[in-house]
Amino acid sequence: MRANMVRFTPGARTAWHSHGLSQTLSIVEGIALVQSRDDEIIP
Repeated sequence: MRANMVRFTPGARTAWHSHGLSQTLSIVEGIALVQSRDDEIIP
């Protein structure tokens, strides 16, 4: 297992990408919007 901490400025976006294995996100501050390609946006 690998753990990373990243910080995004408000309104930041990442380019569409995929992960070879599963991914778990832990939001520690603010609100994140996540979406799978062609799926609904989940806050």
